[in-house]
Amino acid sequence: MGLGFLATWLSIETYAQKRVARERLLARVDETVLKRGSLISSPDCRHVAYVITRGNKSAVVVDEHEGKLYDLIGMRGPEFSPDSKRVAYGAADGDKLFIVVDGKEGKHYDLIGRAQYLFSPDSKVVTFAAKANNQWFVVIDSSEQRACNDILVNTPVFGSDGKHVAYGMRFMDEWQIEAVSDDRVSLTVGLDGIGEGSPLFSPDGKRIAYTCLKGKLQTVNVDDTDGMYYTAASEPVFSPDSKHLAYAVKSGEVQMVVVDGREEKAYSATGLPLFSSDSKRIAYRASIDNSQFVVVDGTEGKGYDAVNLPVFSPDSKRIAYGASLQKKQLLVVDGVEGRTYDFVEQSGRIFSPDSKHVAYGATIGRKMFVVLDDAAGTEYDEIGPPVFSPDSKHVAHGAELGGKQFVVVDGIKGNDYDRVFPGAEKIIWDAPDSFHYLAQSGEDILLVEETFE
Repeated sequence: MGLGFLATWLSIETYAQKRVARERLLARVDETVLKRGSLISSPDCRHVAYVITRGNKSAVVVDEHEGKLYDLIGMRGPEFSPDSKRVAYGAADGDKLFIVVDGKEGKHYDLIGRAQYLFSPDSKVVTFAAKANNQWFVVIDSSEQRACNDILVNTPVFGSDGKHVAYGMRFMDEWQIEAVSDDRVSLTVGLDGIGEGSPLFSPDGKRIAYTCLKGKLQTVNVDDTDGMYYTAASEPVFSPDSKHLAYAVKSGEVQMVVVDGREEKAYSATGLPLFSSDSKRIAYRASIDNSQFVVVDGTEGKGYDAVNLPVFSPDSKRIAYGASLQKKQLLVVDGVEGRTYDFVEQSGRIFSPDSKHVAYGATIGRKMFVVLDDAAGTEYDEIGPPVFSPDSKHVAHGAELGGKQFVVVDGIKGNDYDRVFPGAEKIIWDAPDSFHYLAQSGEDILLVEETFE
């Protein structure tokens, strides 16, 4: 298997590079006080944060900087902002709860919403739901909004510009959606319920959609206009260019996808629709009786025992999805079936940035390996999802063998560590010939930066 992988890789780019790794200590973690499962990395994979316990108190540590001890740190733990420069977490002292942002305590409340806190896409604003004096409200950068009886779970949400916030509010038995920017705008009133995944801003931040319940029927409202009413409706999905909206519905005993208000073919069941990056194509899972298949631009693919979510290539011209057939799994790319395995791990981006190559994880027995362009690589005890370099000429993934973890690039393993974390998808390419990731050796959390020579 290793030779097959190597031969395929050489057809992409002949490599003779030597990997040079440089390590920098980020933190030294005392496992005796570390809260299990609390360690996270920043989006840029250059910082870590985690929770420690000292007696009956807990604190958040960011890299090597320990914060204040509190009676309790929220179950969600610390969270980095999208730009990786800020950290927020929920905490409690006595019977009061609050949000700590950049080490500064916010106002104390009786309760903090289950979603707890959310950074805006530009990392400048923090918002969350809170309760005081038996009333709920949304807090946007310390500013308390209109009070109500309840705030919808998993709201508020931001628009892509970070300047628009929307959330669901309940007044007695009536729900409504409220959006806040420079002015407060109540989008609708008189709702009997609001669906999961709602409200949703379009990628350009100019449109808003949500699933709502009126009586016993459900509909998707976009731009303050209700669509048709159905037995059930899924969360809405905007196209990347924000011009199209799609969702799945149930009408009686059948299900279908609705695109821009137009019903597609009815099936026994359908999944959430997916737009291509150019917004011109759409795909979704569907089934008739016990046969599952993927529908691409209205054309049904081959039926299988089960199919996974489809993935479009970056250029929108190709599509791939995992499928199960007679207790075996395979990847289908552009309608062509790959080899069968015991298990196919369809995670990560699958397609290379130039859309020419496909990589994914697979399993035979207890061994796991990466499959690159249908050729299997070296077997390991565990692997992470493959990550292509920006120029599509290299592929990296995490792996474990004999109790040690390491990063494999172009089929060649790197230095051994106790752990490569958190998740092998956190291998970040900085350039076509350099990448970085986090690793643990003993108590040391290391930032590992590698380059080719």
